[in-house]
Amino acid sequence: MHNQLLSKAAWLYLPLISFALCLMLEFSLPPQYYGYFVNENGILETAQPVIIALGAVLAFLNLRKYNIKNSPMLFGWFALALLGCIYIAGEEISWGNKFSNGKHRKAG
Repeated sequence: MHNQLLSKAAWLYLPLISFALCLMLEFSLPPQYYGYFVNENGILETAQPVIIALGAVLAFLNLRKYNIKNSPMLFGWFALALLGCIYIAGEEISWGNKFSNGKHRKAG
């Protein structure tokens, strides 16, 4: 029971604490360090696909649970979450262009 309450509290308060930390950083950083956090390749921009990929992993792990397959609505919800997380993470990294500096190899 105690662990269940702790995990519910973590799911509730972890996003709120993360948001509060981001706000504190936003308003308290000296101007010379501000760009490291909020620019296109800053820490926040880089952390977004990582966090979204963790969401995809959690959705995938939930899809593999045996008892979830007995509930089609819940199975569909986690399948949609998995596909959505993969799509959004891909968009966040511009489908790999971010790492290749926009250079593509031509076929042939």
